[in-house]
Amino acid sequence: MPSPQLCFGNVHHTRMRPARNRFNYGVYFLRLPLRNIASHDIQTTLFSRNRFNLLSHYDKDHGDGKQPLLAWIEQLLARHDITDADGEIWLQTFPRLLGYVFNPVSFWFCHRRDGACR
Repeated sequence: MPSPQLCFGNVHHTRMRPARNRFNYGVYFLRLPLRNIASHDIQTTLFSRNRFNLLSHYDKDHGDGKQPLLAWIEQLLARHDITDADGEIWLQTFPRLLGYVFNPVSFWFCHRRDGACR
């Protein structure tokens, strides 16, 4: 079964106008396998789900903020007649840091049972 992942990368940005600006800095982010974590608790010393910790992820920060993430994304897929995303669904997002949430972008990767990205 897939496990949550802490990943590292870089953000690059260049703006040409109205004023030239550019930056490049390191980031860290989470990749969460939603089907797996729906049935398994993922609390560790430094990371918690739906609970305060150094790094944490709260389901209410995504989807409609009311229902469990897996139910929300499955309803969204069904509404758009996507019926073959029956494998793992990954949410790639930034964790909260000491309870503070800054999440400028999140990505959802919906897979078929054979592992292909739908």
